[in-house]
Amino acid sequence: MSGLRRFEGVLMALCAVIIWSGNFIIAKQQISDISPSALSLLRWTTACIFLAPFGLKPMIKDWHIIRQHLGFHLLVAFWGISLFNTLIYYAAHYTSSINMVIIASTAPMITMLLGSIFLKEPLNSGKIFGALLAFIGIIVIASKGSLGALMDLEFSIGDIFSLTAAVLFAVYSILVRFVPKGISQLGFLNTIFIIGVLCLIPMTLIELYFGGMIHINSLQAVGTIIYIGLGTSVICFFLWNAAINKIGSFQASLVYYTIPIFGCLWAVLFLNEHLTFVHLIGGILVLSGVCIATIAARR
Repeated sequence: MSGLRRFEGVLMALCAVIIWSGNFIIAKQQISDISPSALSLLRWTTACIFLAPFGLKPMIKDWHIIRQHLGFHLLVAFWGISLFNTLIYYAAHYTSSINMVIIASTAPMITMLLGSIFLKEPLNSGKIFGALLAFIGIIVIASKGSLGALMDLEFSIGDIFSLTAAVLFAVYSILVRFVPKGISQLGFLNTIFIIGVLCLIPMTLIELYFGGMIHINSLQAVGTIIYIGLGTSVICFFLWNAAINKIGSFQASLVYYTIPIFGCLWAVLFLNEHLTFVHLIGGILVLSGVCIATIAARR
């Protein structure tokens, strides 16, 4: 793998993570106005609208290949589009942001294990040490450096949702490596986005029947839906898939560890929170772990 290709892949994954990191803040802000499945449906419907001018033609062109592998696309769409994001929004109803960040950050380690099993990607001490060091950094950030805060964490059904979402994201990152040859990136995304929306429609109808709600009564709510539809969906998934194609699922997943760092920056910019020395130490641990594991992956 050339240095330029690795740099491009890491940069793409990093840009995706920067945008994605705002999704946890949005999840907590919107839980009182829009039900989880409904929010996912609005998100991916918006994504389909934005992607259609660029992705519809490639999808039609590649349809003869897509049709032969429709089961694969159904699996990727249901797990990576419909369920993954909906579970994050459900988790926000039942657990704290700290728990969500810690549990979501297990995705790279799960990806590493799945990659070693299904893709035969070799594990070495550098990869394992780097992944664990980055995870420790995340715990430092999430607990604000307080062992007491970490010990006081209570786990709930929301944490199970978060862990399941982390597993689904790891599985998605592995499955993307198996996209059939001849299918363009835009054609693939357009296909799984549409299938994801079709899966979310009955999920949302059932949710609304049992008391779910959709309250969009402000420009801020509209802006939020556009952000998660265009930013965290179309742009992020395009960048993430491209990054995996360039540097592999393991190295791309390592960049995912930086989510709490950028989440803190989002909180400073939009929630008037303050950076502390603990954030700095945690950030250094995360970045050090990512660098160590990335260097180890070259061997």
